[in-house]
Amino acid sequence: MTSRSAQKRNKAAGKLSAADFLIVKTFIRLDELALGAATGIVIGLLLFTATLFLLLGSTREHHTFSLLGQFLIGYEVSWLGSLIGFVYGFLIGFIFGWLAAFIRNLVLSMYLRLIKLRNDLSAVQDFMDSP
Repeated sequence: MTSRSAQKRNKAAGKLSAADFLIVKTFIRLDELALGAATGIVIGLLLFTATLFLLLGSTREHHTFSLLGQFLIGYEVSWLGSLIGFVYGFLIGFIFGWLAAFIRNLVLSMYLRLIKLRNDLSAVQDFMDSP
């Protein structure tokens, strides 16, 4: 099953020239939710596994790592703290991933609009310069 947006892209791709299709594929938008979820899961799992390694390993780094509790309310180096750390890691990672995709899409959109504007102005200038 394909989504409606994928079907629309496939229909639009059939109408594009080869060069335009390459540009569209090169500058395709990032999905904010997908990048946010992926980044959140990775950061959450990193914090979760780091806490578990500290629980199973040496106790020297417990104090250093427990300082995260100053920023992440409820977090501590414990079994429950590893789950709380996963939730915080997911939320922080989701926010940063979503923002990264949003800013990338925004900057790319502005850049492509600038290129199109320059091209349109060049075409108008060429028209005005022709005898």
